[in-house]
Amino acid sequence: MNACNPKEYTIPGCDSMHADLTTQRQPTPLRLAPVGDKTVELDFDGGHLSSDAGLVLLKDIDDQLGLTRALAAVLADARDARRIHFTPEDLLKQRIFQIAAGYTYCMSRRYFFGGKQLRVL
Repeated sequence: MNACNPKEYTIPGCDSMHADLTTQRQPTPLRLAPVGDKTVELDFDGGHLSSDAGLVLLKDIDDQLGLTRALAAVLADARDARRIHFTPEDLLKQRIFQIAAGYTYCMSRRYFFGGKQLRVL
Protein backbone atom coordinates (compact mmCIF):
# COMPACT_ATOMS: atom_id res chain seq x y z
CA MET A 1 0.00 0.00 0.00
CA ASN A 2 1.34 3.41 -0.96
CA ALA A 3 0.68 6.05 1.71
CA CYS A 4 1.13 8.84 -0.83
CA ASN A 5 -1.72 7.65 -3.04
CA PRO A 6 -5.04 8.97 -1.65
CA LYS A 7 -7.06 6.82 -4.08
CA GLU A 8 -6.12 3.76 -2.04
CA TYR A 9 -7.86 5.29 0.98
CA THR A 10 -11.16 6.27 -0.63
CA ILE A 11 -14.34 4.25 -0.31
CA PRO A 12 -16.04 3.60 -3.65
CA GLY A 13 -19.37 5.37 -3.94
CA CYS A 14 -18.63 7.89 -1.15
CA ASP A 15 -18.14 11.57 -1.68
CA SER A 16 -14.49 12.45 -1.06
CA MET A 17 -15.22 16.16 -0.49
CA HIS A 18 -13.65 17.43 2.74
CA ALA A 19 -15.89 18.70 5.53
CA ASP A 20 -15.87 22.39 6.29
CA LEU A 21 -14.23 22.53 9.71
CA THR A 22 -15.15 26.16 10.26
CA THR A 23 -18.86 25.36 10.52
CA GLN A 24 -19.97 25.30 14.14
CA ARG A 25 -22.27 22.40 14.86
CA GLN A 26 -25.01 23.14 17.35
CA PRO A 27 -25.54 20.02 19.45
CA THR A 28 -29.10 18.99 20.12
CA PRO A 29 -29.85 18.72 23.83
CA LEU A 30 -30.70 15.27 25.13
CA ARG A 31 -34.12 15.32 26.79
CA LEU A 32 -34.58 13.05 29.80
CA ALA A 33 -37.67 12.05 31.71
CA PRO A 34 -39.09 14.96 33.70
CA VAL A 35 -38.46 15.12 37.42
CA GLY A 36 -41.69 16.26 39.01
CA ASP A 37 -42.81 19.27 37.00
CA LYS A 38 -39.23 20.12 35.85
CA THR A 39 -37.91 19.25 32.41
CA VAL A 40 -34.41 17.79 32.27
CA GLU A 41 -32.16 18.52 29.32
CA LEU A 42 -28.50 17.61 28.89
CA ASP A 43 -26.22 19.45 26.54
CA PHE A 44 -22.54 18.90 26.06
CA ASP A 45 -21.32 22.27 24.82
CA GLY A 46 -19.37 22.80 28.04
CA GLY A 47 -20.19 26.45 28.35
CA HIS A 48 -17.52 28.57 29.97
CA LEU A 49 -15.85 26.14 32.34
CA SER A 50 -12.50 26.15 34.03
CA SER A 51 -10.66 23.69 36.19
CA ASP A 52 -8.85 26.65 37.80
CA ALA A 53 -11.94 28.01 39.57
CA GLY A 54 -10.97 26.13 42.74
CA LEU A 55 -8.37 28.83 43.23
CA VAL A 56 -11.13 31.19 44.32
CA LEU A 57 -11.91 28.81 47.18
CA LEU A 58 -8.20 28.53 48.00
CA LYS A 59 -7.93 32.33 48.07
CA ASP A 60 -10.89 32.61 50.44
CA ILE A 61 -9.36 30.03 52.79
CA ASP A 62 -6.02 31.81 52.66
CA ASP A 63 -7.67 35.16 53.37
CA GLN A 64 -9.43 33.71 56.42
CA LEU A 65 -6.36 31.94 57.81
CA GLY A 66 -3.83 34.59 56.78
CA LEU A 67 -1.16 32.03 55.86
CA THR A 68 0.51 33.95 53.03
CA ARG A 69 0.20 37.19 54.98
CA ALA A 70 2.04 35.62 57.93
CA LEU A 71 4.69 34.06 55.69
CA ALA A 72 5.26 37.33 53.82
CA ALA A 73 5.66 39.16 57.14
CA VAL A 74 8.72 37.09 58.07
CA LEU A 75 10.43 37.34 54.67
CA ALA A 76 13.00 40.09 54.18
CA ASP A 77 12.36 42.40 51.23
CA ALA A 78 15.52 44.22 50.12
CA ARG A 79 13.90 45.89 47.10
CA ASP A 80 13.81 49.64 46.63
CA ALA A 81 10.42 50.75 47.99
CA ARG A 82 10.09 53.41 45.26
CA ARG A 83 10.13 50.74 42.57
CA ILE A 84 7.79 48.19 44.13
CA HIS A 85 4.53 47.50 42.33
CA PHE A 86 3.65 44.23 44.08
CA THR A 87 4.03 43.51 47.77
CA PRO A 88 5.83 40.36 48.92
CA GLU A 89 2.42 39.00 49.92
CA ASP A 90 1.08 39.57 46.39
CA LEU A 91 4.07 37.80 44.83
CA LEU A 92 3.88 34.94 47.30
CA LYS A 93 0.15 34.43 46.72
CA GLN A 94 0.64 34.47 42.97
CA ARG A 95 3.33 31.80 43.13
CA ILE A 96 1.56 29.58 45.67
CA PHE A 97 -1.74 29.68 43.77
CA GLN A 98 0.11 29.05 40.52
CA ILE A 99 1.69 25.88 41.96
CA ALA A 100 -1.65 24.79 43.48
CA ALA A 101 -3.26 25.11 40.04
CA GLY A 102 -0.60 22.87 38.53
CA TYR A 103 1.41 25.57 36.77
CA THR A 104 4.80 24.65 38.18
CA TYR A 105 6.73 26.56 35.54
CA CYS A 106 6.46 30.20 36.61
CA MET A 107 6.47 31.67 33.10
CA SER A 108 3.71 29.42 31.73
CA ARG A 109 1.76 31.17 28.96
CA ARG A 110 -1.28 29.06 29.86
CA TYR A 111 -1.25 30.48 33.39
CA PHE A 112 -0.88 34.11 32.39
CA PHE A 113 -3.12 34.05 29.33
CA GLY A 114 -5.28 31.03 30.12
CA GLY A 115 -8.40 32.45 31.63
CA LYS A 116 -10.21 35.28 33.30
CA GLN A 117 -10.62 33.41 36.56
CA LEU A 118 -6.90 33.77 37.26
CA ARG A 119 -7.19 37.55 37.06
CA VAL A 120 -9.81 37.53 39.83
CA LEU A 121 -7.29 36.40 42.41
